[in-house]
Amino acid sequence: MLSKRPALLWVCMVAWFAGSAWVRPLAMPDEGRYLSVAWEMLASGNWLVPTLDGLPFLHKPPLFYWLADAAMSTIGPGAFAGRIPSILSAATLVWGFHRFDAQWRGAKHALVLVVVLATTPYLYFAAQYANMDMLVAACISGAVLCAAHSSLRITHGRAPGVALPGAYVLAALGVLSKGLIGCALPAAIIAAWLLASGRKPVLLRLLSPAGIAVFLALVLPWPLAMQARFPGFYDYFIVEQHIHRFTGTTFNNAQPWWFYLPVVFVMAMPWSFGLMVWRHKPDRPPADGDRIRLLMICWLAVVVAFFSVPQSKLIGYALPAAPPLAWLLADGIAAARPTTFMRRHLVAVAGAACALLLVAVISYGERAPHSARQVAAALAEHRAAGEPVVFVDTYPYDLEFELKLTPPIPVVQAWGDPALMHRDSWPKELLDAGRFKPGAAAGRLVERVPGASMATGRMWVVSPAGARLPADLEAIAVARTNELTLWETKARPTERFAASY
Repeated sequence: MLSKRPALLWVCMVAWFAGSAWVRPLAMPDEGRYLSVAWEMLASGNWLVPTLDGLPFLHKPPLFYWLADAAMSTIGPGAFAGRIPSILSAATLVWGFHRFDAQWRGAKHALVLVVVLATTPYLYFAAQYANMDMLVAACISGAVLCAAHSSLRITHGRAPGVALPGAYVLAALGVLSKGLIGCALPAAIIAAWLLASGRKPVLLRLLSPAGIAVFLALVLPWPLAMQARFPGFYDYFIVEQHIHRFTGTTFNNAQPWWFYLPVVFVMAMPWSFGLMVWRHKPDRPPADGDRIRLLMICWLAVVVAFFSVPQSKLIGYALPAAPPLAWLLADGIAAARPTTFMRRHLVAVAGAACALLLVAVISYGERAPHSARQVAAALAEHRAAGEPVVFVDTYPYDLEFELKLTPPIPVVQAWGDPALMHRDSWPKELLDAGRFKPGAAAGRLVERVPGASMATGRMWVVSPAGARLPADLEAIAVARTNELTLWETKARPTERFAASY
């Protein structure tokens, strides 16, 4: 049925991934940061330059922001709207894998694959997370599947078909999603696969001048525009944000080289338990099933090896490894004896996985670690329109998004401290952004608390929990959480106070 009605599958996947995407607040820091950037683009009407506190935020390309802004323009700004790009990306990834697998491995094999993919924690959680990981994973997966489809057609003596230009388009969208990995990983995966299977001539036939031209036409306009506006963009975006992040040692989340081995196992549970008894029946004589199996092994190995090299490692980085792992697990289930537990109880295991995923999302939403939603609620209740908000020694990204604050937001910090540029943190992000617009940065990255509102003589200050404001600043704590304190101040408009460090 799904093979005959692929649109129904896509709609079902959207409903599945979206069903609980509204039950939790933004996860910090990523969701708060990237949705604040998207909100600023939407509020300013400038969809070309991503900004954070009105300063050029050029860490990542703009495709995610564009899609989030399109969703927020349609249904209104909010956490759920900001997660729609990831939801649609995940649904499209599952749909694409089903279409590819149904053609080359059969409808029953593809159905098992859909069940495993849709209930794999790695994919499910990423589908409800507002950042670039799910989007770039879907683009990488689509590019690999399109290129693999074309190569299999060539192997069978047919023309590459429309899938080949599709691979170049999806690789370009991958670059616009998160940078050069959007094209580097698909190219490495396909090259490793075709060389491992002794099909170098097929690899050469995949090199399409028209495809390369389309790729460049899609990829180049945005970075060219950024370099024209902000000299030094290329050095920052390519050297600092790509090469240094890959080879550097000063970024957060340093982990050992084997970090992703347990991650991919745990994030594929309960299906990954099948690895312990995994067997497959090789296709004899060698046929498409063996070729695709080798593709998935190469895909998994390339992604895990690539992201194991840098010292800085986050769980979401290796998300492109989830689809090939799910395929291998589904392949093992489909080839297993009928009495094998997972094959015999496929529906029951899938149902249990669904229940656990929903419980995990709801539980996380109840705890809401690092969320500023209580402070946001108090500020929305007490603050009058136009009264300034100042951040002291903190930058709660989700507070800006939840309250729809518009720049400039003064941020008080000891900005002259050279150590700030050696830590991968929110002060460094703002300092990096300020490099491209120093005049604007001087007015909002400040070392003293500015004066209060001329209209009401009142100002709101958000500081870390336990921080003390200057004694001569008349301030009352209005709301407290484990991490933040909201202060109401009564300073006279002419007064300015130094921050307490």
